[in-house]
Amino acid sequence: MNREKVISEFISAFQSRNIDRFLSHMTNDFTWVDGDGAVVADSLKTFGLLIEGLWAAEPDLKNTVGQSVEIGDFLAHTESFWDYTDGHTEDYLWVYEFEGIKIVKMIGYLVKH
Repeated sequence: MNREKVISEFISAFQSRNIDRFLSHMTNDFTWVDGDGAVVADSLKTFGLLIEGLWAAEPDLKNTVGQSVEIGDFLAHTESFWDYTDGHTEDYLWVYEFEGIKIVKMIGYLVKH
């Protein structure tokens, strides 16, 4: 499986709210960092709890993915989220670092509007 396919399945699992399938694409020492360098989740377990909390708080949340580019062990793509309960939308540039075909690190840059 190539890395673009991994990201496609990762996003599909997010959209279908399948936490086990979603987390299966990461290494056990996965880290999520925001665009300012702050660690959002320092383990796979913490990440899973954050995502499940997001799904519970935002049951109608939807997302779409734009173009992606892969360079070395990194893959980047744009992604938009909408239907938050307060009506706002968010656009991100995500950069994923891979170990083989598993995501080891994810950096999310929120696009300022």
